[in-house]
Formats: sequence, structure tokens, C-alpha cells
Amino acid sequence: MKKDELHTWVQSFKMLSAIIIPSMAASFVPDPVFGAGVSNFFLQAFFQVQGDIKLQRVDSLLKGFERMLQTYNPNIKLDASNPHELRDHFETAIINAAKANSESKIDRLRRVLFGQIVDPQPYDYTSRYLDLAVRLNDDQIRILLVFTETEYELEPIRQELFKTEKLHSDILAMESKISGPNSKASKKQVELLLSGKQKSLKKMEQQKKLYNTITNKRYRFNATFEKEHFRFLFNDIRALGLVYNAGEGTFSSTGEPANFQCTSLALGFMKFLQYPLKA
Repeated sequence: MKKDELHTWVQSFKMLSAIIIPSMAASFVPDPVFGAGVSNFFLQAFFQVQGDIKLQRVDSLLKGFERMLQTYNPNIKLDASNPHELRDHFETAIINAAKANSESKIDRLRRVLFGQIVDPQPYDYTSRYLDLAVRLNDDQIRILLVFTETEYELEPIRQELFKTEKLHSDILAMESKISGPNSKASKKQVELLLSGKQKSLKKMEQQKKLYNTITNKRYRFNATFEKEHFRFLFNDIRALGLVYNAGEGTFSSTGEPANFQCTSLALGFMKFLQYPLKA
């Protein structure tokens, strides 16, 4: 938090406490001086507790990260990463750790730092990973895990299906030309074209069936959440640039979440979270 932001936050909290806390104290002890003392004591205790909690979070981040590196390789060197960029990433991770409200978020910060050391990525990507580590909750991470795992299965099918659909379209265009009354195509050429048409149709059906089998994994997982809760979680994931609807704006697009595609940001982030800790 920037210094001016911290000052504004402190002043706002003091104003709130000046209204609430003295009135609470007065309900027990009608002495206004004592009530003011209770207010000051509360503020001091609050900031002390907050400071201790933040230090504990940062301590957990750094000690856990050290153990992670030692587990991976006791002799690891940080030469692979730009030292200035790595320092900036550590600073961001420490700030984010202080704000993290769960150990799982702190663990994600560790894993992003670890991933950047063993497999350095562009600065902007890693900065986003560090923000996502604390921005997303555990349910959203679970959703992303299912989506990214199935994305690796779906992408090659999409590419093959695109090729097959293009081939089938070309065959239909050719069929319209050779089936006319002025066509000079031989009977053999017509037979080969019709055979190719049937093969491309059959191949498309097989590819679509396989595609639907994999997307059904997403459907079933999505259904484990209450409908409105899932919509809230998924819309946030979408707003953060982790998934997108490739068919958006087309007549056939239904906007069904299971058919969304993962961005490279999502794939890179989840890859960092799943790095093995042992060499």
C-alpha cells in the first residue's frame, strides 16, 4: 500500500472508531476520558495485531520458499533470472503475502517465485501471476485447474476439426461444380469425391464426439457448484483475462462456460502452480 493510501485508510479508520468506540465504552463506563482511553487503546492494539499478522504471513512466505528451493536443489543458483526483475517480483510477493488471507494464497506466491527461477517468463506475465495468486480464491483455482487440464486435450482436437471442416467445405464446393449438367468429370472422379465426402463427415462426427466427451468433464465439475456461485466465480475469472469465448459475436455462440478456451495467461499461471518440487 502506498504511503498516501495508508494515510487515508488510517484517517478513515480513526474517524470510524471515534464514532463507534467511545459510544461502546460509554455504555459500560460513563466517563468520557476513560472512553477516549479505550478508543486509543483499541487503535494501538489493532495496528499491533495487524502488524504481527502481516509479519507472520511474510515470514511464512520466505521460510516456505527457502524450503522449496532446498527441496528442489540445495545448490540452485539464481543466474537464470534477471536479478533486478527477480528483486521486483520478491517485493511484489512480500506485499501480496502481507495482504493474503489464507496460507493457500501464500503458497501460490511461493510457487510463482519458484516457477520464475526455474523457468523465467516475461516480466509482465510473472507480475500478473503474483497478483492472481492472491486475487483468486481456492474454488477459482480448482475451476482453472480443470479448465487448463482439459484445454491441453481440447486444443489439438479443435485444430484437427478445423482442418476436417475446411476439407469437407472444399469437397462440397467441388461437388456442386461436377454435379452440373455441363460437368466433364468422369464417373470415377465423382465416386472418389463422394467417398471423400463420406470420410470427412465420419471423421468430423468422431472428432466432435471426442470433443464433447472432454467438455463433459467441465460440465460435470461446474455442476458441483451452486449455479449462481459458479457464475460469480467464473465471471471474475473471465474478467481477469484467463478464459474467453472464441465464438462470441457469432450466431451459433451459446456462451456456455464449458466451451470457453483458456488464455496463455491461465495456462502459464497454472503451470507455475504445478511445478514439481523435486529435480
